[in-house]
Amino acid sequence: MMPHIKYHSRCWNCGHECDSIRSIDSNPDLKPSNGDLSICLKCSSPAIFDDTMPDGVRKPTPQEKREFLELVEAVMMDMMHQMSAKR
Repeated sequence: MMPHIKYHSRCWNCGHECDSIRSIDSNPDLKPSNGDLSICLKCSSPAIFDDTMPDGVRKPTPQEKREFLELVEAVMMDMMHQMSAKR
């Protein structure tokens, strides 16, 4: 189960405020580090954790956005392979 971590942030794209996050890591004491990826639950925009920003996250750079899309594509391909292997 993914732990629930208290962390305030506001989406750079839609302004949605969030007071907690969930980590894919099982460590409940894990806090996001600068440069870690986040995804807005309201508008699905990718964001980058950045404790120097007032809202806690920032818009990804073009390179970070490309890396995010490559990660999503790899995860989706893996899921498709797993589903087809079960047939």
